[in-house]
Amino acid sequence: MQIVKDLMVPIEKYVSVPESTTVREAIGVLEKVRHNYQTEGKEYKPRQVIVLDSEHRVVGMLSQRDVVVALEPKYRSEQGDEAISHTAFANFSPELLKSMMKWYALWGESFDERCRKVVNMQVKDCMHAPRRDEYVKESERLEVAVHQMVMGGNRSLLVNADDRIVGILRLSDVFQQVALASKKADK
Repeated sequence: MQIVKDLMVPIEKYVSVPESTTVREAIGVLEKVRHNYQTEGKEYKPRQVIVLDSEHRVVGMLSQRDVVVALEPKYRSEQGDEAISHTAFANFSPELLKSMMKWYALWGESFDERCRKVVNMQVKDCMHAPRRDEYVKESERLEVAVHQMVMGGNRSLLVNADDRIVGILRLSDVFQQVALASKKADK
């Protein structure tokens, strides 16, 4: 029986930045780590960073999606989050999405201007704070964590032990286990 701890990446080995870091700086850190992974021949390329407070506690995660969502600031509200989740599953036409963009008056400026504003934001203003369903105990069975990932649509889960974050369980690591199992099944 595998447990989450068997597959997680320890928090101290994961890419992290202080919450006062700018998005530009966080992107630079992520690009540097990705380059190092490539140089070392590692297949996995990190797509998010863990955000830490001044006491080195995890307060959030900044993903590529969070940065892109920040380009549309009117969606960074409770109503906006609701609109995003409904449109993601509703299979709306491109025409309807364009009319929503006009209705929300989302972009009163160019793409380049929005990018400049976003990259100068602090990560704490752009990150997402983990929801309850984005945590899993390190002692939990892997099957439970997989179910949690699938049902919550999570690409990673923060792993906790004794009320502190000790690691991260990534979808890519779970997939790698599936790949290993498929090779064993061939034998």
